[in-house]
Amino acid sequence: MKNGKVELFYTLVNKSQGNRPVLIFEPKEFEAYKAGSLSTRGLYLLSPQWSFDIGSAALYADEEKSLGYITDAVTSPEYIFTAITSTMGASAYLGKSSDKTGHPQNEKLKIIKKFTSFQKSQLAMRLSKK
Repeated sequence: MKNGKVELFYTLVNKSQGNRPVLIFEPKEFEAYKAGSLSTRGLYLLSPQWSFDIGSAALYADEEKSLGYITDAVTSPEYIFTAITSTMGASAYLGKSSDKTGHPQNEKLKIIKKFTSFQKSQLAMRLSKK
């Protein structure tokens, strides 16, 4: 009970593992889950908790509740790990050094700057195949 109101949660269980709880939803979250396609619902089982927290924040108009979900997401160890490894990966791809303007000294990026957007997309496809 919170503020004199009964809180309702929905729990999905895994029957093959002795009714082990798998996902716990608040009413709005459960409605979004039910409205999703079968493939979207399947992805729920593969997603980290912080992604659910960010999704929950988008569902609620209550700023305090949304802020709580965002805080939970960005302070979770999984989110911090994902942010750090993503940043490290992007940094490694773009190269370590930069020129005086702060632009990466990456030959692929220097070449791409000279093309139109269509040419850039074609070149990016070719480079990703290598």
